[in-house]
Amino acid sequence: MKKILSTIASILILLFILLSPARSTVVQYDLNSFTGDSAGAIVTIDDVTAGVFRVNVQVVPGIPSGNIGDITGVFFNLSDTIGQSDITGLIGGPIIGFENNTQNLGRGVNLSGGGINNPGSFDVGLRYNGFNVDDVQHIEFLVSSLNGTLSILDFNGFGLRLQSVGVEGRQRRGSSKLSALSPTYPVPVPASFPIPESSTMLLFGLGLIGIAGITRQKLQK
Repeated sequence: MKKILSTIASILILLFILLSPARSTVVQYDLNSFTGDSAGAIVTIDDVTAGVFRVNVQVVPGIPSGNIGDITGVFFNLSDTIGQSDITGLIGGPIIGFENNTQNLGRGVNLSGGGINNPGSFDVGLRYNGFNVDDVQHIEFLVSSLNGTLSILDFNGFGLRLQSVGVEGRQRRGSSKLSALSPTYPVPVPASFPIPESSTMLLFGLGLIGIAGITRQKLQK
């Protein structure tokens, strides 16, 4: 009898682990300078709902320089066609420029230079207020598609234009261009099986416990 109960308990634990609601997928890119002054940034992407993703861009002090900078342009590759209406700005001010297949958004907001380290053109470029206007180190926006088919797997590279680069509290007269074409953390393959509701799991568990009780009564007779 103890062996039966132990087996049922093991099955319940395994089902709880396998069928618990999945957490939202989060992918991180660590951007480093490919030309200009040393600086750094972290980009994270997480799925808000089906076909809608939040992109968070955060400038971090460069190593070993300690430099920060003003974000004036964000570039990214996306295996899907989107327009400016598919992007909603949340943090960092209004998006004042949008281009497809570009590395130059005008007014110095470009990713040119760097020789063999240059990442090339990006599928999407977003221009923000620009040099000496806002001094933004954090940007957040939503990317969506009307048909809901956009996947986190469709993002495959980021670039960033920083101006007013320097150490916080000092004169910041430098500039930097950063990129990362692959994520720091691999993207997990989305689960293809449906996740049962908690009530279904509860009924299933109670059923197993009932079977164990009946078996025990028969063994006692």
